[in-house]
Amino acid sequence: MDNEAKAQAKKARLNAAAKGRRLVQLAKAFLEARGCVVEVAANQIRWWKNPQGRMIPRSVHHDLFGVWDLLAVSQAERAFYQVTTLSEVSHRREKILASGFPADPRDAILAWVGGRGRHFRVLRGPDFTTASAERWEPVKEATDAP
Repeated sequence: MDNEAKAQAKKARLNAAAKGRRLVQLAKAFLEARGCVVEVAANQIRWWKNPQGRMIPRSVHHDLFGVWDLLAVSQAERAFYQVTTLSEVSHRREKILASGFPADPRDAILAWVGGRGRHFRVLRGPDFTTASAERWEPVKEATDAP
């Protein structure tokens, strides 16, 4: 792989990570607007060897229990959420089911549907099928202008 191809691959990877962080923030804002306290999986420090053999710290994404992006708690309930795009739902579903995590109907995969009809499709546990799909519109940002 030449340097230009490596640079393009790195840029694509960074863009995908940034998109994922934006989607998690959209989901967090929606859940907070519903009165939930939301915890986002924090990054962790991992140590890597650089080409010279020295160990260097890197901040890497981390999922709650290795599966979930968000934990939302309200007075009525608690729920775990995995945020992804519609094209990645099958991969996330397989990961959750393979983990053995005891998912229930409160837990969900939030699948972002882009384009003109931007919204989250909500796939509820324990099997995360489209038969239980709901639709969540993102929260509109308030502006200070009159």
